[in-house]
Amino acid sequence: MVQETVALLKAHWILVLLSTVIAHLVYNYTKGELWRIPGPWLRGVSSLPRILSVYNNNSHDEDIKLHRKYGNIVRLAPNLLSIADPTEINQLYGIGMKFYKSRFYNLSTTYDDEGLVPDTKLHRQAGEPIKMPSVLKDYAMDAVLAVTFRRDFNYIEKCDVLKMYDILETVADYMAIFGQIPWIHKFLLGRPFIARLMFGTGGGDKEMMQLAMSQIESAKQNSSEGGPLTFLQRLLLN
Repeated sequence: MVQETVALLKAHWILVLLSTVIAHLVYNYTKGELWRIPGPWLRGVSSLPRILSVYNNNSHDEDIKLHRKYGNIVRLAPNLLSIADPTEINQLYGIGMKFYKSRFYNLSTTYDDEGLVPDTKLHRQAGEPIKMPSVLKDYAMDAVLAVTFRRDFNYIEKCDVLKMYDILETVADYMAIFGQIPWIHKFLLGRPFIARLMFGTGGGDKEMMQLAMSQIESAKQNSSEGGPLTFLQRLLLN
């Protein structure tokens, strides 16, 4: 009986494969109550349109167009909804609400008058343009490090002193694309072997771990300092 079944499957493997794919797409579209949510039917059966939209860096524009066409709640992928109604924020993010973060997060994450350009006249006379994306990225890194460790690492002046940008940018792109289908993560960077191939044996992990451990020791030794608690100190209290 088993041999006959195997022979039958081999003889009609194209039909079996096609039937499996169709069944999977139908399941994607009809799972739960999501089929009731308006949106393009292709978005309801496959995550591929969403992945391509993110890859082409125009997902935000496409999402807005879909909301204008279908309303405040739109199905962007089989398991992804976009909600454009701000009155639903408390319902989604309020205390006690049972909406959990998706596996997307498992893949992990103007003019300044405060001294960024202290002498604008001198800067203007120098005629050297500023790469605002780089400046804002360095500023954001200093700000995040300051509220986390109570010290920055002078990214504004020294740029990527911790050598973290390459891995952060790679991971950000990886999350943006493969976060649309998080189940595939365990077959990609979720496997240590593939992560080592992509980032090398160091990959910034060693440096990040050394930084974290040194700052933990520093926070423990200076726990009596005045001022607001840093993120790290709050974590150590738990």
